[in-house]
Parts: sequence; structure tokens; C-alpha cells
Amino acid sequence: MTTATPDVEHQQSEATAEKPGLVVRGPELPEPVVRRGITEAKWRMLFNLYPGARADSALMVWDYCQARKLDPMKKPCHIVPMDVKDAQGNWTKRDVVMPGIYEYRITAHRTGTYLGHSKPEFGPVTKCAGVDAPESCEMTFYRWHEETKSRLEFSVTVFFSEVVATNRDGNANARWTKAPRQMLVKCTEAAGLREGWPEEFGGEPTAEEMEGQRAIDVATTITIPEPVRRSEKPAAESASEPVTGTVVSEPEAGDELTNELPAEREPERPSTTTTKAAPPKPTAARPTGKAPDTRKPDSKSQPGNAPSVTTESMVITDTAYIAKPDEDPFYEVKATVTKPGQAPVGMIFVTRDKSLYDLAASCEGTGQLFHIAWHGSRRQDGSPCKVLESIAASN
Repeated sequence: MTTATPDVEHQQSEATAEKPGLVVRGPELPEPVVRRGITEAKWRMLFNLYPGARADSALMVWDYCQARKLDPMKKPCHIVPMDVKDAQGNWTKRDVVMPGIYEYRITAHRTGTYLGHSKPEFGPVTKCAGVDAPESCEMTFYRWHEETKSRLEFSVTVFFSEVVATNRDGNANARWTKAPRQMLVKCTEAAGLREGWPEEFGGEPTAEEMEGQRAIDVATTITIPEPVRRSEKPAAESASEPVTGTVVSEPEAGDELTNELPAEREPERPSTTTTKAAPPKPTAARPTGKAPDTRKPDSKSQPGNAPSVTTESMVITDTAYIAKPDEDPFYEVKATVTKPGQAPVGMIFVTRDKSLYDLAASCEGTGQLFHIAWHGSRRQDGSPCKVLESIAASN
């Protein structure tokens, strides 16, 4: 193997520069990242917010924020390494996405009923876990009750010894040693918000409360017959695949990721002889051949006679591959009608046309408006459904 000298390298670079339109590209974004509509800039920013995180853990952060309608760029949640017991009873380290106190605050204010809390009241200072810290912290939280037009009060008391995160030697970890009062207040605040707004927070603790703790000590095995998301497996295999229950889900099929980020791309060099065309606008004419009916219609609703309906101003929000034990597999496309001055209306379409589904999946989460054509039909169980016919970008 020979190594080019600096002069040869210089000549090679000049030779490359003389070729118009030549672009040197690095590796593309992973397919699961592209499928979610994550741009390269946002994908890089996730690793700035969570340095050292695994790629699949960063993707879990994105999915968590999408489900909770949060901005992942504001870091409302945390990746917490936890001890998790697997199905064989062995403890293993696992990245778990957990809400932070900032997400609790965001969610509480979104309800419109959060009226704040009282000043923290600390108990006497004692020695605990090698730290001089308040024995307890008490706070009162206020919620507006619309029906009675009154303010409700929820008082909580949290003890330092019950929430402090410790090392294996029993002493408080670095964060709790440095700021014991601050961490105690955060845990008290989280407990108070769960007390006053259980419908918003349920029983999920914050990362501050679970730092250094074990996440789960019992593993169960469940069977999920539907839906099987974005899987090209045969229906029989997809419908009965066992899943080990844990505090976080495994990455979807095809979500095997690496931490490798796309390399910075060299700017496009304009060509003197050719002009690079702009990327085509995501649009689609009516697919070749009518999309096969995804359900078995009854005698009253034959797809050939059902009138075609076009719904405008639709945003594609989700796509899925569905496999049921009592029905042939099909694709599902969820979209929302978004018109100024009107409340969003969600609709669900079905199809067995793979090319039509792939088009819908590529448009998922882009926010672009589409005209969607469909006709009414019936499922094999007799329930009504909307069969997707075509997707076209709004002008």
C-alpha cells in the first residue's frame, strides 16, 4: 500500500476541484432518524444536549418528547442509566428516559389551573449520607378548581433520607453533596405536582428522584398482537412476537443505530454546463392502478361504486403497518385536517398499496399540507373505514 506525498495530494485535490458539480458526501442520516423527519441539525444538537449518549437512547428522547408534545431542544427529560432486571432475573444497566422537573413545570402551567406553590419550609439540619442537610422539606401547592371557583391546596413533606441518591459506599453522590437543599426542593416539588395533578403526571417519578435508584425489579413477558409498527415481517410472525416488558421500549424494527453522525458536507459547486434541479416537491399523482381495498366490503358499499372524496389541508401525522390475527395485514395512515380558525380533526385511512404507504411515511411529520383522496368501505368485521386512494401536495 502506497501513501501519497503532500505534492501528490495537492495535485489530486486540484484535479478534483476542476470537475464541476462534484460533491463529496459523508454518511447519510440513519433510516430511523430520517423516517421521523429529524433534520441533520437537530440530530447533531441532540448529542450536544446529551453528550456521550447512545444513538438509540437519543432517539428515545425524541420519541418521548413527540408523545408528550415537548420540544426536545429544551431538554425537558433526561437519559438516566438504571439497573433493570431482565427476564432471567439478572440486573443489567439500561438507559431510561425520564421527565425532569422542568417538564413537570411545563405540563403544570399548560393545564391553566396551576397557581404556584408556597415557600419551602425546611426541617432541622442533620447528618445524613455524609451530608449536612435539612431533615425534610414541606411545600403547599395551589390548584384552581373551576366548578367550585375555589383554590385547592395540596401540602407535601419529603424527607431527605428517603430521596437522597447515594453511591455504593452509602454516601450522597456528587450532585446531592454539592446542592442538597436544591435537590430536596426539586423532589418535593415533583411530589407536590403529582399530588395535585395526578391526571397529568400519573406515578412516573422524575430523573432527580430516581438518580442512583433501581428502575424495576420484576420483568414480565407480554404479547402484543397489534399494531406492529413499520415492520415488513409476515403477518403471522409480527402478530405473535413476544416482547419483554421493561420501563422503556426496545427500538423499533430497523432502528439499530450507531453514534456516527453524518460528516460535514462540502458545499455544492455550481456547474458551468449543467444546472442542478431543485428537489421535487413531495407530491404524488393517483397511483397506477386503483389501490386494492384493504377491507372486505359488504354488498352495500362496493369500492367500485363508492364515491371518491378529497379532503384538503391535511397533515400526515403517523403511519403504521398493522397485523391482526383475524384480518389480513394492511397499512394505516393518520392525518389531521388543519384549517385556520377551525379545530384540528383527525382521520385514519387504510391501504394495502405499498408505494402509497411509503409516500405517506416519507411525508410524516413534515407539516406540509396535502390533498388526500379516499372512499368509504367496510372492514372484514363490518365496521366502516376510509380507503386511501391518493396523496397530492397542496399548491
